[in-house]
Amino acid sequence: MASHLSSVSDPNAPSVRIVFACLCKSVRFETSASPTALPITTHVCHCSICRRTHGTLFTVNAQLPSPEPVWIPPSSLDKCVKYRSSRNLDRMFCGTCGTHVLDYGLDDGGYFVSTAIVESVDGLEDVRDASTTELSSTKGAESVFDVRVHVFSKHVKDGGTTAWWRPSMKCWDPSDEQDSASTDLATTGAPNQSAHITAHCHCGGVRFFVRRPDPVKDLPPGTTLVAKSLLPHHDRTKWFACNCYCDSCRLAAGVFVAQWFYVPLDAITLTDQPPTAPMNPAQLSALGTSKSYKSSNHVTRTFCGVCGATVFHFDDRLAADASIAVGLLDAPGGVRADEFLKWRTVEDPKEEQTADGLKYHGKWVGEYIRGLAEWGKKTEM
Repeated sequence: MASHLSSVSDPNAPSVRIVFACLCKSVRFETSASPTALPITTHVCHCSICRRTHGTLFTVNAQLPSPEPVWIPPSSLDKCVKYRSSRNLDRMFCGTCGTHVLDYGLDDGGYFVSTAIVESVDGLEDVRDASTTELSSTKGAESVFDVRVHVFSKHVKDGGTTAWWRPSMKCWDPSDEQDSASTDLATTGAPNQSAHITAHCHCGGVRFFVRRPDPVKDLPPGTTLVAKSLLPHHDRTKWFACNCYCDSCRLAAGVFVAQWFYVPLDAITLTDQPPTAPMNPAQLSALGTSKSYKSSNHVTRTFCGVCGATVFHFDDRLAADASIAVGLLDAPGGVRADEFLKWRTVEDPKEEQTADGLKYHGKWVGEYIRGLAEWGKKTEM
């Protein structure tokens, strides 16, 4: 878990106050940093532990610029669930809404904060870019964090999302002996033979199967799942998958972009055999160690109450469907599950979910969207 400040702090510089908060606001804390120490250099981690504890295809965390978080009452550490994901790392997430907020390194005693949960930044009004003499582009996350490095990218069988980021990013791949290394390369099996795919969180408390789509039964033209894909030619042998940059998904997962795929409820089973009857959202929300949180009038989200992994997203306006976190899948072909999922690769900047992301961190989301589109063009050839 390596990260560092981009420059040495100036003790005489005015302090910048950064406030962080989870989706439900039960967990709120702050830290301070010198403007000369911003932005903080951070990294994109592709390891299997990060994916299984968040339900996303990567995480983006950064070293907290102060020794410890300062809790904002009535919030406190007691609001967090602590999960030891490896021998040298504790992960902390909100026990109410599931947002991953902090990691704590047991070997060096350092805190790492989710870059997706910035609530406010105060004290940057007079900070100028030395190369342009212009004011900082934003008073939010873009002023605080700058991602430059992929970690554990070479351990991911299909490269994961590395192709969706700018090519200039460096890669740092620690030794396989480190216990945070991904085990994806050891995955065996023929990518196109299984009728089901397994999904599970890191601790194993939530586990289920998802079958392949029936092109006639599940995805006939004009159905909700096909229309939702916004794809001109949807491959009806695969489930539709997309990236979501909206504020709620960002905060729920603790990552600036979440990855979902969409299925009818009867595609989800507890074994690799066809169900006698489809489970309803209430049953799936209580699956194993699951907890649920109603994030809006129509939406209920579920997460593992032990390790914090995002699992399901239910919208009561689409009562027969469910969204599933892609980071939970055991796909023999790789973490993107390309043999099972068809990805939407063209985003509309005016769409609310994309606009949220561009507002939060325009540089990251803009580069990611462009990389995704380029990857889409290449894979469609």
